[in-house]
Amino acid sequence: MKIHYLKHKEINIRKWDGAVTAAFNSNIYGFSWYLNMVSPNWDALVADDYEAVMPLPVATKYGITYVKGNFFTYELGVFSTKVLGADEINAFLFAIPHKFKLIDLNLNSFNVVEKCIFETQQNIIYKLDLISPYPILRDYFHKNTLTKLETASSKNIKILNSANISDLIRLAVAQNIYNLKTEDFDMLKLLSAFAVSRRLGVVYGAYDSKNSICAAAFFLSIQNKVICLLAAQNEEAKENFALYSLVNKFVADNAEKNITLDFRTFTSPLLSDIPVAFGAHPGKVTAIKRNILPWYVKILRKLDK
Repeated sequence: MKIHYLKHKEINIRKWDGAVTAAFNSNIYGFSWYLNMVSPNWDALVADDYEAVMPLPVATKYGITYVKGNFFTYELGVFSTKVLGADEINAFLFAIPHKFKLIDLNLNSFNVVEKCIFETQQNIIYKLDLISPYPILRDYFHKNTLTKLETASSKNIKILNSANISDLIRLAVAQNIYNLKTEDFDMLKLLSAFAVSRRLGVVYGAYDSKNSICAAAFFLSIQNKVICLLAAQNEEAKENFALYSLVNKFVADNAEKNITLDFRTFTSPLLSDIPVAFGAHPGKVTAIKRNILPWYVKILRKLDK
């Protein structure tokens, strides 16, 4: 297996998307159209004739070019048509050019890493298979979840799958738990418009008895995977459990479909109880890290935080 480093302009997009589509561990983070929106200057590692690929979200600051994932690139790593062993994954990691002095990147949950040349960290993810009928899925809900759903029903919470992304962004800005910037939300608007127009995305909204939105979530889907990319709620929703009602509605709408729901946004501490409440299974993704920046650049990065 010969691995090549390609700059963005050198990537064959048709072959790239074909490789990600055919990958056994395909997810939406790896597709070119998605990467072009969330990390426009991404480069790549490509094995042979695109038998396996690895996107590198490249950015530049203080004149330093580095590889760093962001809120919208939670599971990247190597995508391949066959399961790769630790040695093959390490070959990709070793092929990341040394010119990138700073690297902070999540791999995907199927990338096994052993004796890695980078520092590593394990990050938690939660996923829920929706192939079973809703009554069976509901049997795995936590008892407290059922009580919260009854409370939401008694408060006349209504769920619609046609909410506006601007309402979700407004709730997220007010909630202020994601550390996102204005440009991130601007990008999210473009991403939502693209995905919704192609039936790859949907925004669910929860409305109170006065028909005011109090919680919302943006779901992105491709093939048999759905990612809850962003969710937010106001103070009222914390009392009436509107976000619980919203997730329950999504689960009910998609029960008996061969899809897996990824609770990506619920890794935030203020929302982390929700995946477990609905019976989602915990897993891990490995983050790789390298920082061999000059000392004065490290000081600038600390001051910039």
